[in-house]
Amino acid sequence: MYFTLGSSRVTLSPNRFLNPPSPQYHTVGPDLEKAIVHDLRNSKAAISTADGDYKKWTVREVDDAEDPDVMLLSSWKKALVPLLSLTTPLPMIFALWYTLAQSRIFWRHSEYLWSKDRTMYIGLPFMALDLFLTPIMTLPAILVSLKTLMARHRPRLQLSGDSVPAVDILVTCCNEAIDVIQDTLLAVFSVDYPQNKFRVIVADDGSSRELEAWVGQLGMPNLHYTSRSIKGGFKAGNLNHTVAYVETLPGGSSDFIAALDADMIVEKRWLRSIVAQIVLDDNLGLVCPSQHFYNVPVNDPLAQANIISWHGLERLRDFADFAWCTGSGYIMRREALLDIGGFPTSGLTEDLHTSINMMAKGWKTAYVPEALQHGLIPDNYYAHLKQFVRWSIGGCQLGLSFGFYLDGSKTGRLTKAQRAMGLFYATGTMVIPVLTTINQICTPIRFALGNPLAIFFDTNELCLLLRLQCAVVISRWLHELHFAVFVGYRAAVKDPSFSMWMSPYYTISIIRSFFLPSWLGGTKPGFTPTGSIHNALHERSAQNRGQFHRRLHHGLFECGMWFHLSSIVVVGLIMTYRTQAILQQYQHGWDMASITEMLRQVAWPAPGWLQPMLANMVPLAYIMFPPNVPDRNSLLGVREKSGARYPLKEYKKERSRLRTVDYPLLYTLLVGYSMVVLLWSYTI
Repeated sequence: MYFTLGSSRVTLSPNRFLNPPSPQYHTVGPDLEKAIVHDLRNSKAAISTADGDYKKWTVREVDDAEDPDVMLLSSWKKALVPLLSLTTPLPMIFALWYTLAQSRIFWRHSEYLWSKDRTMYIGLPFMALDLFLTPIMTLPAILVSLKTLMARHRPRLQLSGDSVPAVDILVTCCNEAIDVIQDTLLAVFSVDYPQNKFRVIVADDGSSRELEAWVGQLGMPNLHYTSRSIKGGFKAGNLNHTVAYVETLPGGSSDFIAALDADMIVEKRWLRSIVAQIVLDDNLGLVCPSQHFYNVPVNDPLAQANIISWHGLERLRDFADFAWCTGSGYIMRREALLDIGGFPTSGLTEDLHTSINMMAKGWKTAYVPEALQHGLIPDNYYAHLKQFVRWSIGGCQLGLSFGFYLDGSKTGRLTKAQRAMGLFYATGTMVIPVLTTINQICTPIRFALGNPLAIFFDTNELCLLLRLQCAVVISRWLHELHFAVFVGYRAAVKDPSFSMWMSPYYTISIIRSFFLPSWLGGTKPGFTPTGSIHNALHERSAQNRGQFHRRLHHGLFECGMWFHLSSIVVVGLIMTYRTQAILQQYQHGWDMASITEMLRQVAWPAPGWLQPMLANMVPLAYIMFPPNVPDRNSLLGVREKSGARYPLKEYKKERSRLRTVDYPLLYTLLVGYSMVVLLWSYTI
């Protein structure tokens, strides 16, 4: 039996699927001291097991040296995890202290300010904004970090032998490239798991005749294709249709359901790893592994790999018993899914909504930090925006559906800690982007009216504010340095920048989706599969990239980069004017008065104008100087006999280049400047 894949002809033996070979996992030999034998009675038939069969499932812990993984934390890194409870709240403490100190100085001299320059009062709302924003932005991280004091790192487990539970694997797709889906399916059929113990259902919302024909051409007994005629409920509707479709197959449904996105190539140990986690705890409803990507550009300029989440935040949420389902590679109990009424169709993030619904019903969820799947990030700026905006709107919808976790009748059995984290996450998702955007719009207005960066009237006040502001900057950097132990330095310092330059896109979508009527431009949130978005400019192809003027026009007027450019130009002109005015005023040279005025007007440590300016440069730099990424075939290795191929090792890991002037470098220089200013403050 053979089939054609691109220009290749792949030959498969039908016997491979009817009489699967013994798993190759045992080449190292079983470690009996680490073996965990879990006996369960399988209460329902699933593919090849009969009712009442007594099953002995053997789960063992995998030694790190036996099977290295990019997500592994060494013992010294694990020892640093509890210290996050110390480094996380410090920046917020110093930020609130600074804002309160500035407020006291303002009110102490309010009569003088009112008589001399009433425009100073324009800064009052922004002091209040700082007092409001700082806790909202940091409290979720603080709540989660407190859980690290008692953090239990989830062991790496794998299921051994051929006595394993049956699994239905749902592969959802919608107009993705056919070769991408083919590679995903061939990798699934190459997993180290008995072939008669899993079934693969291709859930095609794109109704591709080519894909349906290819699935039929394979002729695999455990591969099925389905496409619904009436489409609704976004991806959740497709999943619900497929779950119902499985009921009609011979043998009925399995007790466990796994799901994959169309572009996710799984490792051979994928099923044995995630099944091992879920079978050990009858109350565990869902297990989700991390996501990894193999087409990430060098230095990941748009932070698309989301390393901050997979290596850091998701792990912390798991410590806090608030693990999220993140959309691909997960496994769940069918019983848990039925308990919540299936996948929720009311929002754009059915994965996250499903996990919260399960927790509200009393089920536990888990995050497995293992590199078990590698997929594709959007390869153009527009698709990147669509993906992250969809996640943002979905987060808002989730918060609204649970009444921001304040209504006990909607939160079910969520614990108080889970409700508190849900409240801050939901509020932050909807409020922070809007306030950040307002701040970016109003900042140049404040500065154009002459508002200084800081208000002080004597040396003591200057020193107090300088030291507190430097403490904010340095403590935040130390926390980022601490977090960099787990996620890498670039990912740790880029996260605030990413939130800043993405905030206008989030804000527009939030306002249009939840506040504006249709006649004023309001829209109903919709779902567009990222893989189906056409890439006309081929931004990352060195051979086919669109011309500079086309890319610039596309970025500025079709993707909204005009906001970033306007912000940079306006703020840059204002600060240039201020600097020239100070230099003209103090032509005699630098002394304490001129240095103080420069600090007050332009050079305050980590000024509120410079960081947004640097952040807004990120998308503009991307569209003008896009990275080069090889075509997908160049990122994958040679095909195995099974037809599967996997990403090359060098593309599975983060790739960075130090000799690049970008946000992480400029931000680090800004921190260094703050350290110099802090030392100088003790000399005056």
